[in-house]
Amino acid sequence: MPERLRYRPRMYRLALVLGVIALGGCGTTEDDRPATLEYITTTILAPACANAQCHSAFKNESGYEFDTVEHAKAELEFLVVPGDRNASFLYEVITRDPAGDLPRMPYDQPLPDPEIELIGRWIDEGAVGLQ
Repeated sequence: MPERLRYRPRMYRLALVLGVIALGGCGTTEDDRPATLEYITTTILAPACANAQCHSAFKNESGYEFDTVEHAKAELEFLVVPGDRNASFLYEVITRDPAGDLPRMPYDQPLPDPEIELIGRWIDEGAVGLQ
């Protein structure tokens, strides 16, 4: 077998695997990340919102801190209506129209849609970890 043809099946398998990864898995569209306060805080709120200029212990913009789960829990008790994303101020500020009068959060770069949907699902499912 010529050398150039020997590795072709491996390349096709690699391309298939990379395609599946790029499309988000094997046909599943449900986000399987945990919808919990700890996960939401450590993977979304702390990195995106609790930087030195905004909602951290260093700045405490508008009185909110999201740099630890404990801080986030204390703040989110007033920003989230468990079971109703549309009545939750947190969900409102991350989904605002960027062209509107009030800014969408975070200022510098809005959250990606999957993160917004995970936060919405967490709220709709009762805001696990907030109680």
